Amino acid sequence: MWGLLCFAVSSYGALMSGGQQVRAVMAINIALNRKILLLDEVTDNLYDENTAVIMAWVRQYADINQATVVWVTNKMDVVRAVAEKVLHLDAGRVVSFGTNKMFFQYPSPQASQIIEREQGLRPVVGAVSDV
Repeated sequence: MWGLLCFAVSSYGALMSGGQQVRAVMAINIALNRKILLLDEVTDNLYDENTAVIMAWVRQYADINQATVVWVTNKMDVVRAVAEKVLHLDAGRVVSFGTNKMFFQYPSPQASQIIEREQGLRPVVGAVSDV
């Protein structure tokens, strides 16, 4: 199964939408039963509806398979919705590290600027309970 998916993505990837590409690559990783997923800006160019689907899918996969997910993103709504812990980097340096709750309740000055800027740009896709 995963061989067919790999072939489809490599052969027809340019014809697929961003959401289809992300889903195909996620399906490959699920088929391979990965215990660590590194997601580098996988939702940054997707519509909010597709972002919500990917976030739910990743969360369910991680819960069922006890997988670790490292999710690199610039979207604060995604951070708020999926992160248990947040590592905030600025110019390659660690600005802050802690729980999701701490990151948003007591943000660093750099994080405050990003959060304030994004609050006017898009609605929050999801939310996490107290972590």
